[in-house]
Amino acid sequence: MRFLSGAKVEAVDLVPGDEHHRLRVRTSDGTTRNVRARWVVDATGRTSLLKRRLGLAKSVGHRANAVWFRVGCPIDVDQWSDDPQWHARIEEGRRELSTNHLMGPGYWVWLIRLASGSTSVGIVTDPDLHRFEDLNRFERALEWLDAHEPQCAGVVRQHLDRIQDFRVMKDYAYSCEQVFSADRWCLAGRPASSSTPCTPRGWTSSPSATA
Repeated sequence: MRFLSGAKVEAVDLVPGDEHHRLRVRTSDGTTRNVRARWVVDATGRTSLLKRRLGLAKSVGHRANAVWFRVGCPIDVDQWSDDPQWHARIEEGRRELSTNHLMGPGYWVWLIRLASGSTSVGIVTDPDLHRFEDLNRFERALEWLDAHEPQCAGVVRQHLDRIQDFRVMKDYAYSCEQVFSADRWCLAGRPASSSTPCTPRGWTSSPSATA
């Protein structure tokens, strides 16, 4: 197996009747190369190269939107309450190092401590109960947190000078009609389907579909 680091696939020509498929790739130095491969495995993430090429997109009944941002410091939810019964739920380990969720009608908010020391804060909402337009900019998302999770909003407001980014994803869930074929192609992970806006490391997505 040959590995081309930093290369980008620009075109795929699936030729089931031949021994090899044909691809055009652009390498990290800008050179265009033609490559032959017996199997084509699409691991392009949400770009979903083969799924788009073959028209395999499939809608799903799950509708949800997400926005998220990173705060450049740790956020310790264990400091948010002095209730001994709540603290006793964690028998070992540290709550702040888990993925914590704040949940309410039609939404959940995640807080994830990252290896960098930053904290990822995300909001996932049902569009029938929470308008995407009320969250699709950082200032709007913060006002939404003020209304629905004021304790979380208060902590974020203490670190406004350390906001690192802001991302949105509307109607993020999707699937596909087929994930592999006897014609020597398959989709791996996110190109096939996704039911979550962000996938933590160590999470394996196993789509179910027929060839």
